[in-house]
Amino acid sequence: MIARELHDELGQSITAIRSFGLIIQQQAAAGDKRVAEAAQLVVDTAGRMYDAVHEMIPRLRPFALDSFGLGDAVADLVAAWRTRHTGVAIALQGTEHLPELGAQQAICAYRIAQEALTNAVRHARARQIAVSVNVESGELVVRVADDGVGLDPGWEQSGHYGVRGMRERAEASGGSLQLTSKAGGGTQVVARLPLHAQP
Repeated sequence: MIARELHDELGQSITAIRSFGLIIQQQAAAGDKRVAEAAQLVVDTAGRMYDAVHEMIPRLRPFALDSFGLGDAVADLVAAWRTRHTGVAIALQGTEHLPELGAQQAICAYRIAQEALTNAVRHARARQIAVSVNVESGELVVRVADDGVGLDPGWEQSGHYGVRGMRERAEASGGSLQLTSKAGGGTQVVARLPLHAQP
């Protein structure tokens, strides 16, 4: 997907460029002032590029959503992760009979599932993940639960795991997002989104 490629490939490259700029700046601080200024320009430009990429990503709509709907798009997402990470067991439930959703609501649910799944595999180092998208009590509920290492102390203050982005998406659609982590490890992300029609 284009959005993931932007995030993974371009985002990492920009971060590397910024790091190189900082190294050059530190090395040149006591020497050539022009080199230090050029390094600062590299750092500032990389920062602006990073911000621009992250502003673009939310506007990109996965092709599968337009072609097949949310249920099949999430199933396709899970299938892609299974192919790339054969050592991780990813279970999928409840995506077969979802109601017709508005565009904003569908992409919100998809992106939350995508981010939570990414976090479970890459950050939590989970070996078992359960993904579900169901309708419960008049709400669309997206759940991603894993058996990984759990959340670091102070995770909410540090802004890790893309939690802010997931929460902002849920709230922008009139819903909510909850993260829970068990003492022995494992994390569950639950997003609840209203089923009212969206433009």
